Amino acid sequence: MKVTKRIDIKEAVKISKEAFLESFDLEIKTSRLEEINVSEDDKYWLIIASGVIASKRQYKEIKIDMKTGKVISILEIDIDEL
Repeated sequence: MKVTKRIDIKEAVKISKEAFLESFDLEIKTSRLEEINVSEDDKYWLIIASGVIASKRQYKEIKIDMKTGKVISILEIDIDEL
């Protein structure tokens, strides 16, 4: 049986927080972790974070490779469309 090393959830949250804060040009008044999921293929952490900018809470999904810790994507989520 082959054992594959992965980054753990704490490391994924740390990476996502850094990526989330860097993805905004403006100062974020408050930020928070909203949700943590694993992709269906079990290869990626999918982390939703939010921050308040100009009195409006904005949400982003950060996709992180479980093996490398590399941020694959940061997608803006429009809550009004859900």
